[in-house]
Amino acid sequence: MLEHLLLDLGFDPRKLGDAMPKLMFNDPDLDYMIKLRTHYTYLYEHSVITQTEVRTLLGLNPTVDQEDMYIYRVKIPTLLLSAPS
Repeated sequence: MLEHLLLDLGFDPRKLGDAMPKLMFNDPDLDYMIKLRTHYTYLYEHSVITQTEVRTLLGLNPTVDQEDMYIYRVKIPTLLLSAPS
């Protein structure tokens, strides 16, 4: 694709040699991304930000059906079943 752009601009990619432009993209820093997401979750767990804010920061839909969350579908039923009668 880059060669076609150069041809459209009037350059001959075969003659450019070392002057041939290169497209370079930064690799995503996975460690940084993990730390940032963990930090957002920490802020939510310690009541610094709301669920809507943390979901927005994480790039998720801020509106969610609370009844469909793990705690309501799995955790609470498990606790109720294991509680002494």
